[in-house]
Amino acid sequence: MHDLEAIAITLTLTTIIGIVMVRLRQPAMLGYMLCGVLLGSNGLGLIEDRETVTFLAELGVILLLYFIGMELSLSVFRNILRLAIITAGAQILISITAVFGLAQLFSFDPKSAVVLGLCLAFSSTAVAIKMLENYKLIHRKSGRIAMGVLVAQDLAVAPALIAINVLGTGEDISAWEITRYSLGLLVLVVTCAYFLRRPKINLPLHKIWLIDTDLAPLGSIMLCLTAAAIASTLGMSAGFGAFFIGLIVANSRQRHEVHDNARPLQSLLMMVFFLAVGLLMDLQFLQENWLEVLALWLLVLLFKTILNIVLLRLQGATMQSSIIASLALSQLGEFSFMLTAVAFSVGLFDDYLRQMVISVTAISLLTSPLYFDAIRRLNHRAARRLNSPQVLRLIYFREFQWLRWLSNATVRSARKFTKTDQDSQ
Repeated sequence: MHDLEAIAITLTLTTIIGIVMVRLRQPAMLGYMLCGVLLGSNGLGLIEDRETVTFLAELGVILLLYFIGMELSLSVFRNILRLAIITAGAQILISITAVFGLAQLFSFDPKSAVVLGLCLAFSSTAVAIKMLENYKLIHRKSGRIAMGVLVAQDLAVAPALIAINVLGTGEDISAWEITRYSLGLLVLVVTCAYFLRRPKINLPLHKIWLIDTDLAPLGSIMLCLTAAAIASTLGMSAGFGAFFIGLIVANSRQRHEVHDNARPLQSLLMMVFFLAVGLLMDLQFLQENWLEVLALWLLVLLFKTILNIVLLRLQGATMQSSIIASLALSQLGEFSFMLTAVAFSVGLFDDYLRQMVISVTAISLLTSPLYFDAIRRLNHRAARRLNSPQVLRLIYFREFQWLRWLSNATVRSARKFTKTDQDSQ
């Protein structure tokens, strides 16, 4: 099959499954991930080049962080910065300690346990933000808290990668790596302090590239990718650079023009990201190790949710904000794929452990929207002493109504067709 035909089939199936998910009042990204499973090597086999898809997915995440920066006020970000850094730091320390403790009990390699703890601590920026956007929670207190924690986690990616390389190779951290990372943090602090005290600015050459209809989209994306590349050079993550330039654009007079010009490409690349998550799932490995994968997935889900609620409540957040933010942060993140690849390359993970982390992460990303939606609905509806089917009916009342209408319409159509056929005879 030619590449053009494969692309056409991929976009068609993705759109159809996405429409079905939206009609069932579920996030469209859930349909994108399911489509990835269907089109991957374990399904129809239409998409074989995973490296290209993964690269495009990474661009989608970078653009997502770019938009987060544009939509986040610096004054708001300053108010939640302390809470976000403490929460993210505590997540990492507690996650590493918990996994390290289990490693001691089960005679597991301590170095590998540290990497697993890091994978456990990070959440998915792409999934969390899309869920908050879908339910219009992005600008509420819970949404701002979740975004702050995600940004703080992003700041910790570069040190985490350095630590994994040190654990695997045994080499000390170079002074240049420490300097680059410190310089990146210093630039962030100085820039934020500057814009908090200054009025709105004008972006360089905005009268040229924002007026031209051909240059405007290109210039809007150029700002994002250039900042991402510079951040990567300074030892930070590329996503941090995109978020940083987004903050600057948010404090410019051209914010709305840049936002509108970059949005269509961001939506396409985000679809590719969720498609890539489905492609990463190895169905044969899941079939052979389904019990271990499901047990670890459930453990991760409960551990991250409870831990985040406790951490946020200890810092004074309300129970409602803590629950919503914690549900948004309950899944494993896309950075787990990156950390796993690095750990495998330096010999800290064997193939079984690598596949296990990838499988649990993929299932976590796939089920997170369902988990978030179910608990959110249950939180808004008084579920008394009900059995499991009644609870499901209560949570998904609208979906039950739509499915009932669909089944009734199907029965009526069948009866009408049967009656017409009999009359014709």
